Amino acid sequence: MIYFIYLLLIFAALFFELTLAGLLALKGIKPDVMIIVIGFIGIRDGRRLATAYGFLGGIVFDVFSAGLLGVNALAKTIAAFTSRSIPVFQNHPALYVVVQIGFIDLIYNLVLFLVSRGTVLRAEPYLLAGSFVYTLFFTFVVLLLLPSHYLKQLSTEKSYY
Repeated sequence: MIYFIYLLLIFAALFFELTLAGLLALKGIKPDVMIIVIGFIGIRDGRRLATAYGFLGGIVFDVFSAGLLGVNALAKTIAAFTSRSIPVFQNHPALYVVVQIGFIDLIYNLVLFLVSRGTVLRAEPYLLAGSFVYTLFFTFVVLLLLPSHYLKQLSTEKSYY
């Protein structure tokens, strides 16, 4: 059942990014909601599941967007694999979630920048940095909407895989 819920969350994030995120764009900078979803999957259930959903979300995003096929799939897969790479902050679950998703988004933006150099994409550093800050802002918004017991559950020590 949880796999189906994750699939729905991935497609909801995809729908948001392809349709509604343009309404929230600030000078071309949009939040990456799919990274937030993949980050929560990685924090809750480990990097293997996050990597699979990262690849799935990235390849579907590539199919529906106008970019090169496979770039987002590669970047989101590598970023998802880094989930739970930072040790758990037992006393500060909200801080742990923000730092973890920020780290995943930083890796995603770095891979996207390195892969896009010399291609048609030409990811601009200021857009990637702005996306990083905007994604962290949306992570705070999501954290405000989550119940506190769910945050404590996320910050418990589990397997990294």
